[in-house]
Amino acid sequence: MRFLLTGATGFIGKRLIDAILDGGHYASYLTRRVKENERRNVGQYYWDMRSPAPAEAFHEVDVAIHLAGERISQ
Repeated sequence: MRFLLTGATGFIGKRLIDAILDGGHYASYLTRRVKENERRNVGQYYWDMRSPAPAEAFHEVDVAIHLAGERISQ
């Protein structure tokens, strides 16, 4: 399966990406800060959140998970 996440660099998102990859699936995420070689085998798509997310990020995606928002540690 192909997963697309928001909030993938947060506390829960990092662990969820690991679980997705451990399960033999493909993961990508929307981010405001693209980092070179952030994670191997994980796609990154820049999204400034002032406009719609890039359409190519959703190509052949089976599951979208939205985790962006407030920190759970508040």
